[in-house]
Amino acid sequence: MHDLTRTRAPSGRLAKDMPESTTPTSSPSSDEELAVLACRGSRSSFEELARRHQVALLHFLWQWTTFEEAEDLTQEAMIRAYENLDRYRPTWKFKTWLFTIARRLCLNLKRRQRPEGRAEALSSLAAASEPAEEVAAAEDRRWLWKLAGDILSERERTVLWLYYAEDMPVKEIARVVGRSPAAIKTMLFRSRRKLAEKMDPVEHGYTVRDKRPR
Repeated sequence: MHDLTRTRAPSGRLAKDMPESTTPTSSPSSDEELAVLACRGSRSSFEELARRHQVALLHFLWQWTTFEEAEDLTQEAMIRAYENLDRYRPTWKFKTWLFTIARRLCLNLKRRQRPEGRAEALSSLAAASEPAEEVAAAEDRRWLWKLAGDILSERERTVLWLYYAEDMPVKEIARVVGRSPAAIKTMLFRSRRKLAEKMDPVEHGYTVRDKRPR
């Protein structure tokens, strides 16, 4: 099992390709501030953005690919983001922009190969050393996302993942998948209903959290 905390980061290939920073690093708190500095040539700012988002991006991509492919796609998404910093606008959420790039890369990959279901999705979230109740909770998560993979479309599953796993606002999800916010709210409602119809609350004791879309 790979250690997610040691996933290949852009500090390898990217660090070699990036120009040395000419902008003092003041450790701004927001992604958008870091992205602006990265646009101005700050390598350390982009490396901090990569550090913040690479594991979440890896988990997102792992839903449709093998772990190795997800690692490669994560690396490629970071490279593409760096190479296209001149297209980034400060008014955009950097995370939304990055996930949009990653999703497009993943879709391109899946178009070139036969899609395969992955029953082991999210298996890294449950380690053998975890307490029994945490293992049980992780098993429920794996079962739920496997069910989502079986009955939902790629876009529906992407919307659910970004909403629940990444806590991304509806407006930003709409930008990632290229749909209106209203369409995203409808998709969330219908996807939850599809899952609820297939779930056995007695066996799994699990419900899809129905929080109000933002």
